Amino acid sequence: MSNNKKNSQKFNKKDSTVNRDCQSFESKVTQKSKIKIPKEIRKALNIKPGNSVWFEMDKHNEVRVRKVPTAEDWAELIRDFPTENVKFDENGHYDPKASPNFDEWMKNG
Repeated sequence: MSNNKKNSQKFNKKDSTVNRDCQSFESKVTQKSKIKIPKEIRKALNIKPGNSVWFEMDKHNEVRVRKVPTAEDWAELIRDFPTENVKFDENGHYDPKASPNFDEWMKNG
């Protein structure tokens, strides 16, 4: 068991407000106020050198770290979306038979 996991368990036992469904990891703040994101989190979020992260803080001062999606992340997200060319007339109308996926999306979201 790694030191991070040992520290996580000790921390969880002391703090009854910690969500039991999450893991805790410890990282020290350097002289220049930098922190190292633990390996387990970098791996889970696919964070690589040069990526950006968001820090969110709620009203209880609990902090959440999320990866800012990269262009590659967005490309992967929409990779399997159907595509079709939609032609609009001068009034903004389209032919539902020529663009069935677009028509379905317009009607049902």
